[in-house]
Amino acid sequence: MPPGTVILAGNYGEAGALQILGPADGLRLPVVSGQNADSFFSLPPGTPDNALCVGEFSLDYLHRFWSRVTEIAPLKEAGDPDNEETTKKAAIFLCQQPRGDWARLWPGLRHFD
Repeated sequence: MPPGTVILAGNYGEAGALQILGPADGLRLPVVSGQNADSFFSLPPGTPDNALCVGEFSLDYLHRFWSRVTEIAPLKEAGDPDNEETTKKAAIFLCQQPRGDWARLWPGLRHFD
C-alpha cells in the first residue's frame, strides 16, 4: 500500500487484534476504529486517500465517504465458524478518492454501539 494508508477497523476488537497481532506478520500501517470511545483516541493520521476498511461495512456506507470502494476479500476464520463476522459478511475494502479530509469524514465514521 502507498505511504499514508490507514486501516479503519469496524470495531475496537478488530482494531485491537490488528494492532497487537499484526506487527508479527509484518503489518506496519496505522490502525484506527470509529467505534465507541475508541473513536476519541484514534483520529486517523495523514490523509484518507487510501484506506483499508476491515470489518462489517456495506458498500453503500463506505461510498458515503469514498468515491471508489473495492472489496478485496471476505474475512474468513479457521474452521469457518458461524459468528458475527461471517454472518454479517465482514470483508476487507480498499477505499480511495475520499469525499473530504479526515476532519470532514471522521464525524460520520464514528459510531456508538
